[in-house]
Amino acid sequence: MMVKKLNDPRKLKELGILFETIREKDFLKVSMAADGLKTYVGALLEYVKVYRQVKPKMDQQEKATKELMEVEKKLEEKSKFLNEKEAELKTLQKEYDQAVKKLNDLAYSIKQINIKMVRAGKLVDGLKDEGVRWKEKIVQLSKEARNLLANVIISATAVSYFGPFTIEYRKEFLNATKEYVIKAGVHYSTQEPDPEEEKRRIEQEEEEKRREEEEAKKKEEEEKKKKEEEEAKKKAIEEGKEPEPEPEKTPEEIEKEKKEEEERKKKRRRRTKKKRRRRKN
Repeated sequence: MMVKKLNDPRKLKELGILFETIREKDFLKVSMAADGLKTYVGALLEYVKVYRQVKPKMDQQEKATKELMEVEKKLEEKSKFLNEKEAELKTLQKEYDQAVKKLNDLAYSIKQINIKMVRAGKLVDGLKDEGVRWKEKIVQLSKEARNLLANVIISATAVSYFGPFTIEYRKEFLNATKEYVIKAGVHYSTQEPDPEEEKRRIEQEEEEKRREEEEAKKKEEEEKKKKEEEEAKKKAIEEGKEPEPEPEKTPEEIEKEKKEEEERKKKRRRRTKKKRRRRKN
């Protein structure tokens, strides 16, 4: 409080002049209180003198402290931001390492696939001749399969009954067995069929098989579509909606369906007749 009052330069100057007047005087002989007051005033003036020198430095220190607190606050924010970016960098580095590993794995897989492709190409090229041989073998086995039952019967007859007979009787018995097998309706032929004819027969069978598969697939799709329509109707009924009425077919569409059905029946009959003829032959 006293220091604030002494901020007034005029009062401070007057107090200084007064103190210089009584500085050299000894008040102990008069009063100890007066001497103590003189010492107090001298100390106060010295304090004010020193305070005037220290006060700017205290203000600078306070200002520097505030600036330091602000800088430390900014530093803390920047440190937090830096830590976040470092964590993000670690995550990105981890993802990058995983991507590089995946890339290396894919490159290795591509390399292995290329090696396998080259090997497969060599294998296919090497099997081209085998494919021709297999086709010939299929034709041969098909011919043998047609005579299989007759050959089994003739072989069994020969093993069972040819033992006690001479060559002449065996030949006669063999011819009689063949005639019996043919009369019984079992296919047997010693003539070699025409390879081209056999090839055409196999192609026709494959074509018929393919057509049958297409018809079965088409029929399955129609049944599936019909089933879906029935389910849609049921669902509409359950939801309380009236199902949409099916569009009426025109006479042309009905006639076209009838012709298609008759054509399919004719094709099936023709295929059945062909199969029967082949079995007889």
